[in-house]
This record gives sequence, structure tokens and C-alpha cells, in this order.
Amino acid sequence: MKGYRARYTPEAAERIRKFHPQVKQEIKEGIRELLISPLAGHALQFELAGLRSYRVRTYRIIYRILVHVAMCMKN
Repeated sequence: MKGYRARYTPEAAERIRKFHPQVKQEIKEGIRELLISPLAGHALQFELAGLRSYRVRTYRIIYRILVHVAMCMKN
């Protein structure tokens, strides 16, 4: 089974690029943790239902878990 991978919106990538190197490193470590354990963040509610939030320092990583299932049927 393959693991998860991160995909960034252009806005998120630009914001991360502008952070101080130490903060940028901590955010990348947080994202790596989420790739291993995607349920580590808590589920958001109401208009943000379907998204999750994970804190790194005073920043929040807002993310969605997408699962693609491929089935192969044999005759």
C-alpha cells in the first residue's frame, strides 16, 4: 500500500516560501508527520467540514485527506 503525499495550493506554497527558514523547517516536519499519521490533526466543523487542522507553533496547517481507491476485478 502506498503512503500519502502532500500537494500544495499555489497560495500555500508561496506563503511557506516566505517564512523564516526555521519556521519553514518546522512546518515541513509537521507535514511529514501528517503524511505518516494523517488523523493527527482534528476535524473541523460547519462550513469547514471535510477539512482538518494541525498546529505548528502559532500556525495552522489546514488540510484534506483524499483517498483514491483502485479496484481490479479478475474474470
